[in-house]
Amino acid sequence: MTADVIGLVGSPRKKANTDLLVQKILEGVETTGLRVQKFYLHDLQILPCRYCGYCRNHPSCCIQDDMEILYAAVEGCRGLVVGTPTFYGDITAQTKLFIDRCYRYVEVVLHPDGRVTFPSRLTSRRLGMMVGVTGSFGPETFTKQIEVIKLLFNDLNAELVDQLLYTGTDFLPVKDNPEILTLAWNKGVTLGQRIIQEFSRER
Repeated sequence: MTADVIGLVGSPRKKANTDLLVQKILEGVETTGLRVQKFYLHDLQILPCRYCGYCRNHPSCCIQDDMEILYAAVEGCRGLVVGTPTFYGDITAQTKLFIDRCYRYVEVVLHPDGRVTFPSRLTSRRLGMMVGVTGSFGPETFTKQIEVIKLLFNDLNAELVDQLLYTGTDFLPVKDNPEILTLAWNKGVTLGQRIIQEFSRER
């Protein structure tokens, strides 16, 4: 069964900050009647992109691993939530492995006037949301993370419609902050409602 909204947890820690926020968002989405599914990137075998060029000439990746599961989930969904904690001021290695392997979804187009554009190969569009967590730094930590997620969403033909960025988990973990958990749930409800509204117009 294909999920309407998928959640990707880029943290190696289950039931910790990133996971809890992604989970609450998905629970909020679920109240709108949409089907959800969560994936732990750390539990999947995802090999690094080889930059071999195979996907430039084929609609697939030459590496056969658990990305096949995620490819099917991404292509079948209408919304996705990507969550990552901050490691060394950036996204986690688990998240980066997933993003790099999504290179198969972007077309590199050189125009006669010298411009280069990067349209998605995916014809169906989707809505996306980012969850960012950092332990002991401020919101400036997320600047480059957001830029990378925007590039990912471009390739997945996804619009970044919302963010949940939470700082200071070393001092106030998500599990001890009912307000942020409620906010995550509410954002999930809003995301689900927007997906229903947006895609009902296309029927």
